[in-house]
Amino acid sequence: MPKTDKLIESANNAEALGSKITGGGRGGCIISLARNLTNAEMIQKALIKSGAEQTWLQPLSIYAEESDGD
Repeated sequence: MPKTDKLIESANNAEALGSKITGGGRGGCIISLARNLTNAEMIQKALIKSGAEQTWLQPLSIYAEESDGD
C-alpha cells in the first residue's frame, strides 16, 4: 500500500470527516478534515504514528476564535 494511502486510512480511522491526496502527486501530501480541535489532534497523533513526516493544524477562518479586541 502506498504511504499516502496508508496515511489516509489512518486519518479516516481516527474519525476524520474525509481525507484526500493533494498537490501534484510528487510530495505525498494529504488533507484531512476534522470536526473540532480535539478531533484534529487525534487525527494528527494517528498520522504521526503511521509515519507522517510533518503535520500541522489549520483552522478554517470562518470558525477561528476571534480575539477579545475585535
